[in-house]
Amino acid sequence: MYKVVLADKMLEELSLLKEILQQGGAELFTYDCQSEDEMIEATKDADAVMTADLRFFTDKMVDSLDKCKVVVIMSIGVDGMNIDALTRKGIKFVNVPDYCLDEVADHALALLLSVHRKVMSADKMLREDLQYHPKKMRKIKGLSDTTVGIYGFGRIGKRSAKRLAAFGCALQFCDPYIDGDYAGETFTAAKVDFETLMRTSDDILIHAPATEENDHIFSDDAFALCEREPYIINVGRGEIIDVDALSRAIYSGKVSGAALDVHENYSDFKADDVIFTTPNIVLTPHCAWYSETSLNNMARTVAQEINRVLSGQMPLSLVNKKELGL
Repeated sequence: MYKVVLADKMLEELSLLKEILQQGGAELFTYDCQSEDEMIEATKDADAVMTADLRFFTDKMVDSLDKCKVVVIMSIGVDGMNIDALTRKGIKFVNVPDYCLDEVADHALALLLSVHRKVMSADKMLREDLQYHPKKMRKIKGLSDTTVGIYGFGRIGKRSAKRLAAFGCALQFCDPYIDGDYAGETFTAAKVDFETLMRTSDDILIHAPATEENDHIFSDDAFALCEREPYIINVGRGEIIDVDALSRAIYSGKVSGAALDVHENYSDFKADDVIFTTPNIVLTPHCAWYSETSLNNMARTVAQEINRVLSGQMPLSLVNKKELGL
């Protein structure tokens, strides 16, 4: 019987996982690894490994995977994985690219509406004043008179655009992998360069993955371009925004505020971090992906991909396919 290791507690839908894996002749073992040594001990004789935490996939740890045929990351994003080491060992690396597309788009819209309509500050004001003072909420621009810029126009970005189109927003996007404007069945969006996106957007949605090219691309120089005091909404990756620069832009008035679901230093938060001390920032704990539906989608997809590999088939979402020469 194959040994499949779940290396952390991120996924708790174990009954569905076990059921599908058993159909493929595999047994599930669960751990909560908190160090490289714990990872090595838990996975050294595994045929497959599932994880949401990439911190411990060091060269030493990967070298200890003597039986492993596949590692599955329980997310869409793959940044941070030691893909070179996995490839050298001939291990397939698989992600889960479509388990939560609607959830992230829904969350992006929720965050945008929250900051654009000043929901959090309105709630705070009413609780403190115990009276209605709607004029204190000025200025709020009508959504039908708003231009939303989307940085990263993949499957989730398009879903967010479709939702925003229903509010009558004008839509534009910046994405180096898409040529020309987008014309869908229910909405259109104009392709613009990054400078134009920053200069002409009332709200900016970030849906892009983290890359070397876009590390801290939302910087002092980028925020200096803003002419419409936009709100910045990030459901992509924390590394894309220089939060110190964002804070300065909010204090200066170049940016009206932000809503962040992803954070660069999430594993080492401190109470005096700038994201907690800067006004007009709404925070959620990297939960845009979550719903009960998406959890079950993930469990099902992860188990099915592992079964494919262990039975000699090709997984549907093989990240290092080219590197393995397949």
